[in-house]
Amino acid sequence: MENPHTDVIDIAPPSRSGVSRLELAMGAGSLTLNPGSAGKLVHGTISYNVPEWKPKIIRHENTVRIEQDKSNLASIRGRTINDWDLQLGSSPIDLALAAGAAKVRLELGGLTLTDLTISHGASDCFLTLDEPNRAEIDTVHFTAGAAKSELRGLGFLNAKRMEFSGGAGLLSLNFDGDLRQDLAVKISASAGSVTIAVPPGIPSDATLTGVMTTVKSDRAWSRSHGRYHLDGTGPSLTFDLKMSVGTLELRST
Repeated sequence: MENPHTDVIDIAPPSRSGVSRLELAMGAGSLTLNPGSAGKLVHGTISYNVPEWKPKIIRHENTVRIEQDKSNLASIRGRTINDWDLQLGSSPIDLALAAGAAKVRLELGGLTLTDLTISHGASDCFLTLDEPNRAEIDTVHFTAGAAKSELRGLGFLNAKRMEFSGGAGLLSLNFDGDLRQDLAVKISASAGSVTIAVPPGIPSDATLTGVMTTVKSDRAWSRSHGRYHLDGTGPSLTFDLKMSVGTLELRST
């Protein structure tokens, strides 16, 4: 295996007045994404020790795509390095992330996200927001494989809808944060575990369809005719859950 190479990523927003789209596509390794690169679309480093993994930067109109060749993953032997450490700027961004067996850590608070799509495979994903998104998102899309996904601060995303789908993994969703509008959440999961945590005072309704699903809920959630309800005032959460052979836990925290 070769010594690691490090590429510096330094890209300005392709659109100065509108929304720029950023697409990140990587294979196995680690990805850390944070805010904090003023005046840039994305800035940071990508380190790798497989020459074929040198990232390609593709530009088309208002879209920037950073991708790697993942076709030879199965044939690689030895200790590999593939570490993405990137920071996003404050300009409006449509963000699309596709990661394979990569450990993903995302801090998206304080950004100006107008769209968000995340897909990751058989590895862990941790997403947090510690302050509000500065734009509105119509629909957040999140897809996970047989992995652990822990998402916190989802109330800060300022989205109208969220759609989550996953396989035999663990999905933990915490809707803490400043919920500024009604939010409809759709979850499809099989052979996995889903935990939903809602801060006290946010009115919430959850409907579950599926087979062989065990439901655990704390006392704040009431149940009637297969529906679960949490009292509160202000913007509301509505959950449409489709699960099979799994566990659902509802919390008020």
